[in-house]
Amino acid sequence: MKPFRLEQIRKEQWILLLLVGILIMTAVFPSGKERESMAGSTTESESQSSPQEEADLEELTWYEKRLEAILAQMDGAGKVQVMITESVSRESIVEKDQTVQRQMNQDGDDSTNTGKSQQENKEESTVLEKDGQGRETPYVTRTNAPKIEGVLILAQGGDNAVVVKNITEAAMALFGIEAHKIKVIKMI
Repeated sequence: MKPFRLEQIRKEQWILLLLVGILIMTAVFPSGKERESMAGSTTESESQSSPQEEADLEELTWYEKRLEAILAQMDGAGKVQVMITESVSRESIVEKDQTVQRQMNQDGDDSTNTGKSQQENKEESTVLEKDGQGRETPYVTRTNAPKIEGVLILAQGGDNAVVVKNITEAAMALFGIEAHKIKVIKMI
């Protein structure tokens, strides 16, 4: 067996070795943009939220600040902080087509007054609308906002039973929730 010498490698083999080396380097070490996107993809996906979720959060924050401002003016409440929790998401109600097919009763009569057996079949299909790009989406007739699930209120006057009762009743009236979903605690 002859010893291996670098002088024995031809020009084509050098080019092939160089290309294989570059291929291995790009596979092992991603480019700067790929590294940034790989590093940012986890934090972006965790922190990204839809425009609707951001709008819901802004609305919830507005409710909290508004309730704080109102309760702080209540006699005996003092300084107040509010936290409101709501159900996870909005509910979209889509339009449905209903097709009713009637079958004749045994006498061949379509009348419903006879008391004889008559069958009725109903079929539902979702109404779709097309956007400017030709994509079909369900036609939403209305969207129900997330429901408030609970209210936590920290108040300087939270140790006074009358103040707690007034704060609880105010939150019940404003948000239409039961008393057991409202907690008033004395602020330090």
